[in-house]
Amino acid sequence: MKNFQSLMALLVVIILRLVPHPPNFEPITATIMPFSRRYGVWWSVLFAVCAVLLYDVLTMTLGVWSLFTAGCYALLAVFFAWVLKFKANNPWMYVVYGAIGTIFYDLFTAYTVSVLIYKQDLMLTLIGQIPFTINHLLSTVFFGFVLSPWIDRWFVSEEKLSWDWRFWRVLKGV
Repeated sequence: MKNFQSLMALLVVIILRLVPHPPNFEPITATIMPFSRRYGVWWSVLFAVCAVLLYDVLTMTLGVWSLFTAGCYALLAVFFAWVLKFKANNPWMYVVYGAIGTIFYDLFTAYTVSVLIYKQDLMLTLIGQIPFTINHLLSTVFFGFVLSPWIDRWFVSEEKLSWDWRFWRVLKGV
């Protein structure tokens, strides 16, 4: 059943990425989080890498940058598996940890792709990255609040959705 659920979620991610959207408005982080929480490190790393590479192959945009983005999503999958393992299915939890992951992702890929591969100036890269990071954070809030709990509920677990609005309980996972 896990294979079928993962394939369905992978199709959702690819379809959402193929629909026209603003730059850096992506559902990968929101999808990795429930998979990491439920299935652990290896399955979520595999899912993250497949989501990036399959999309890049389908859109014929595969390049060296694909390795850095897939690698960064793999690192995020490890992080999410570690911090979300004992947390409840809660939209605010996904928003908070998704935002942390998004900032890490944008800093990591800005440095590796723009500075190391394309030899851009670090400060210009960071300043130029601001609008994309804002879009990325907006997508993380949206998808973390809507898509992550939905995927967790329908694709990953049978646990009831927790709508606890108190911020400290979200981080605590109660």
